[in-house]
Amino acid sequence: MRRLFVAPRWIGGEQHGHKPGELFEWVFSFFSPEEWGDVGYYVAQMIWPWWVLYWLVTPKWIIYEAIEKFEERAL
Repeated sequence: MRRLFVAPRWIGGEQHGHKPGELFEWVFSFFSPEEWGDVGYYVAQMIWPWWVLYWLVTPKWIIYEAIEKFEERAL
């Protein structure tokens, strides 16, 4: 539940303070395509029907940019 309101900020494998939680990211996503892409990362970890809905309502360019962003972070 805590991650909904306050989430740790990770940079280079180390925690550097905190950032707004997932609930706030969802609200911010209505104003920023990048944030909406980040929301998809968390939706993908949920039960599958939510991912299908996200896929149907989200422009594909946002999804592909989010995939690239998280792939770069993983390297």
